[in-house]
Amino acid sequence: MRKLIAGFALATAAAAATAQAQEQPSVVTGNPAAFRVQPYVGVVKFGALNEYDNGVRESFDTRPVYGAQAALSLTRNLSVVGNFGYARTRPVLKNYAASAQTPNGSDVGVWLYDANAEYRLPVTVARGMVRPFVQAGAGQIRYSTDATNISSRSNTSTALNAGAGVDVGLGPVGVRVMAKDYLTSLDWDRAEDVTLRNRASRRANNLALTAGLTIGF
Repeated sequence: MRKLIAGFALATAAAAATAQAQEQPSVVTGNPAAFRVQPYVGVVKFGALNEYDNGVRESFDTRPVYGAQAALSLTRNLSVVGNFGYARTRPVLKNYAASAQTPNGSDVGVWLYDANAEYRLPVTVARGMVRPFVQAGAGQIRYSTDATNISSRSNTSTALNAGAGVDVGLGPVGVRVMAKDYLTSLDWDRAEDVTLRNRASRRANNLALTAGLTIGF
């Protein structure tokens, strides 16, 4: 048992030392980066806002999403992250009649803004080239009638967020790949309206798959 505990302790220390050695440097100073900017592009698959008879669901078309994150390191592994994203999509009725997806109206703008806590796991893989992370937080999602104007007539709902991904690369500029779920409801106009137990709250899981750069400062 003592050998097992000692072996585990040594493995943990080695993993932490490797992660520390592979910390992303700043593009300016070369020291470990305290601030990171992460522009990204990807695709977002929207969940069902309403469900009707015969499996018909009211949702939005799957479309590209664009955005950026800014992360401030609090410790070697823990950061606070601000995110802003945008997608231009269109309301659809899925599984309606013989068509799998029927357009329903003109384009709308979907604006995502949220704050998250991010934990970068103290391990690296692929010879230190890949480092996994998880993040979770809350924010809002705004649906605007003018697809390119965030101040147009709109509906704003609270969104709970959770995601996971990996950072790839050792230099001051790396690559980030992430999957993130935005849990929303048309009934969540304010944070105090959020409920996870009421089935009538029309919850939707909106999954964003993104890839982009990570630039350390």
